[in-house]
Amino acid sequence: MILKRLDASNKRTEKIHWLIAHHMMMGSFQEMNDERKAHWYFHQWFPELLRLFWLDVAGTTPSDFSLYDSIVQDCNAFLDKHPRPIAPLLDGKQIMELTGLKPSPRVGELLDLLHDAQVRGDVTGKKEAIAFVMEEELGG
Repeated sequence: MILKRLDASNKRTEKIHWLIAHHMMMGSFQEMNDERKAHWYFHQWFPELLRLFWLDVAGTTPSDFSLYDSIVQDCNAFLDKHPRPIAPLLDGKQIMELTGLKPSPRVGELLDLLHDAQVRGDVTGKKEAIAFVMEEELGG
């Protein structure tokens, strides 16, 4: 992969992969429920995804920023109404130690699943978080 040749870190590679994988899905935000919006709007890389979307729009002729503007407006309104969840109960390093996984997109997926479970209120403590991750990885 070119990112390895450029000596990109695993974290940078993961972020670039995530941005590429999700940059064409912006049109679906208007139909999302609040739980899905929380998943996206609270995601650490969502601001960069928005910037990438802006660049996509800017590269078209004529440039129509109406969808971009509506997503930014909706995101701001959503974040005003919904406080950011508490800090994650587990981090990527802890998940790797628990599951035996190496740094990979799967670790990020487990972090996202745990985050969603916290937003829903299904997981509220560290012991529940450990059990949730183990179930997702080993029993799910």
